[in-house]
Amino acid sequence: MTASTGRWQPQVLWFPMGGLLGAVAGGVTGLVILVVIQVVLAVQPSSGGIVLGDVVYGVVVVLVVGGLAGAVVGLVVGVEMALLVGAHLPRDVVRRRALRLGFVLPPVTMAAPFLLSGSVDLSAFDGRHVWGLMLLTGATVLGGPLAGWLAARLPAAPPAGADHHAEVS
Repeated sequence: MTASTGRWQPQVLWFPMGGLLGAVAGGVTGLVILVVIQVVLAVQPSSGGIVLGDVVYGVVVVLVVGGLAGAVVGLVVGVEMALLVGAHLPRDVVRRRALRLGFVLPPVTMAAPFLLSGSVDLSAFDGRHVWGLMLLTGATVLGGPLAGWLAARLPAAPPAGADHHAEVS
């Protein structure tokens, strides 16, 4: 059972910060995938080498597309975190809960629409969707630490029994 300092209250800062942190995570994940693709292409014998113009263009596209996709996922995860990691909880509980949920919620949020719609058949995985696994891995690896980092910087919960609605005389 977690300690609470009062009535349940959502922490609304998770929503905008979820979008920002999601954009960072999406951009970083996209860059890592781009680097892996370039390295794999460069070591192939039939490769003509790495063309700098293609790499620069790829970096811009990855940052924009990865950042936008990450921001959208981050906004949804931000709503989930605002509801599950409320402002009424003590700071140590917030940090632990944010870290754990940060590892779980981003990949679940990304995969849920595909799994629920039936557009991905996990029983017939043949390696064509390895990029999807890379995206989910990036969301997991970056989601937990970024959520934990943000949780440590959120305002502390008011002390138990504090009356937020008391009038100042």
